[in-house]
Amino acid sequence: MANAAKKKAAQAKKQAASAYKPLLLTLNAIYVVTRVISIYRGRAFSVYDLLNTFICWGFMYYAYLGICEDFANEAGWNKGSSGTALAGGTSLDLLAFAVLVQFGSLWNSKIWYGLLAIPAFIGYKMYTTFRATLGGLTNSSASEEEAPIETKNKSSTKKTKDIRRTERGKTS
Repeated sequence: MANAAKKKAAQAKKQAASAYKPLLLTLNAIYVVTRVISIYRGRAFSVYDLLNTFICWGFMYYAYLGICEDFANEAGWNKGSSGTALAGGTSLDLLAFAVLVQFGSLWNSKIWYGLLAIPAFIGYKMYTTFRATLGGLTNSSASEEEAPIETKNKSSTKKTKDIRRTERGKTS
């Protein structure tokens, strides 16, 4: 049964790769051709533009791997899911943002600064994920309301233990 899930996950990963790889290659080929045409027409292409192109390609590759992995996870673990959520999640967002920045750079060279939004977004996600562990905001009224429940649970547990002790005493 575990092998069936692995096979299903591998098949889904292969299908995702066959769907997204031609799309990404086509988009990047269009970008390169358009960039070459713009250079031919006299628009400057600096070292920073080259560096940022490689950074965008790195983000695209990372997003591609994440999308394939998400498809594999969806197939392997969500048996019989309704498929309402689009597999890929944050990786699809990253891919769309990288493509937007890459093609936007053809019209305005300052759009590369948009790449700074990615580390800011990652920082925000990490903050929201770990804020409870780092002693995040606590609601004092909520903790006061929960205290009687904890006391009630402790007293009912104590009563249960007392009942068990008396039953054991009667049976022995």
